[in-house]
Amino acid sequence: MSGVAGSWLDRRLLSLAVVGMVLVAAVVVIIDAVSTVKSQRGSVVELRQRTRLLEARAAELAGGTEDAAGSSVSRNRLIAGDTSGLASAEFQRDFTRLIEDAGALVRSLDIRESEQVAGVSTETNGELMRLHLEASIEVLEQTLPDLLYALETNLPLMIVDTVTLRSNRSAGGAFDAAVDTGSDRALNLQLGVSAFWIREL
Repeated sequence: MSGVAGSWLDRRLLSLAVVGMVLVAAVVVIIDAVSTVKSQRGSVVELRQRTRLLEARAAELAGGTEDAAGSSVSRNRLIAGDTSGLASAEFQRDFTRLIEDAGALVRSLDIRESEQVAGVSTETNGELMRLHLEASIEVLEQTLPDLLYALETNLPLMIVDTVTLRSNRSAGGAFDAAVDTGSDRALNLQLGVSAFWIREL
């Protein structure tokens, strides 16, 4: 009889231990989710501030406020192209090259029609136009900081409008073959990126 009671008590204790572990795991998940939300809110505020600063800088460059010695450098900060189609193609090439040079892989890319930045004109009475693309990128966790740094510091000038990051267990194909994914997490990065070009009238 005592053996049956002991067995029943052991099962009860085991059940309580399992419930306790589940509760602890749930608390950890909730804390992690709250931390992630706070971090993302901070990132959104920072991105909005950076966007306003970069738009102002692009407007300044388009307005020709720099001296003649720096004019060629200023132009290099904008996308080259005589038409919207050419500017879009150049933007895609520049963006793809930058991503691949950082060790990541562009899975898909969609670019929208350019739109005018209101209230800005160039020294030749041209219009400052904004291009925007949406891209899905496969990147390893340790490569992500280099990629984001390259986006912010390379020419031509690009603005990261939106960022969505998800874990991706297998990037697949040549990307998996090129690296040891067991030593580093593969991430799926969704980016919204803008750049500028001048449409001459």
